[in-house]
Amino acid sequence: MSRWWCGMTARGERGALDATATAQLTRPPLARPDLASRFDICGGGDDGAYDAVRAFADRSLPAPKVEAGAWTLFEDRPGKPGWTARGPGNASIEFDLGTVGARTRAGTNLSAGRPRDVQVRSTHVARKGGGARRLGTAQARTARARVFVTFVRSYESFGDAVARILIRGAAVETTILRGLHETRDTQADTVVLTVSRPSMKPGDPLALRLETLSEAKVKILHVTVCQK
Repeated sequence: MSRWWCGMTARGERGALDATATAQLTRPPLARPDLASRFDICGGGDDGAYDAVRAFADRSLPAPKVEAGAWTLFEDRPGKPGWTARGPGNASIEFDLGTVGARTRAGTNLSAGRPRDVQVRSTHVARKGGGARRLGTAQARTARARVFVTFVRSYESFGDAVARILIRGAAVETTILRGLHETRDTQADTVVLTVSRPSMKPGDPLALRLETLSEAKVKILHVTVCQK
């Protein structure tokens, strides 16, 4: 009974957080228009987003396709659902992100539905040739699409997965989601994969494929795409 009550309370709190986040995201920007125009920023909204909390509560929502192995949407802890793989490596799952050129508005709504005690540690952009750059710079304007992947990291039990952006079924951008970190806590981390203009043509199918690299657990909380 107590477990049921805690779960219902957590769902109520997440609903209130969703409403607060949506209200904040729909506010007009504080920056002057001449400054805001220098940055490539997606607006708020939920179009094109896969959110584990909402998908767990409403199984009629679009679901990713399991390509191989065992990926399951479930709560490994009460009130904390996610698309989770645990078992032999090479388990793969694919998130359909629509087509190139489709208008999406979900890129900034990464906090909606996230459990209160799972916090985002950092946000970085993966790019070819290694290294990472911070979001919020005018350099982001060179990208046609950014794919945001929010996953769980911890000090034990979690493993790595390779994330690939696919255009017409071919990988055009790849990075590794690292499941372990040194601090003794469990947090959500967000990786952003960016696809450049030469790689894309309007109408091309766009997808994200994730593949585990070991038997350790991998847990995905949120996937969304932002196109401008």
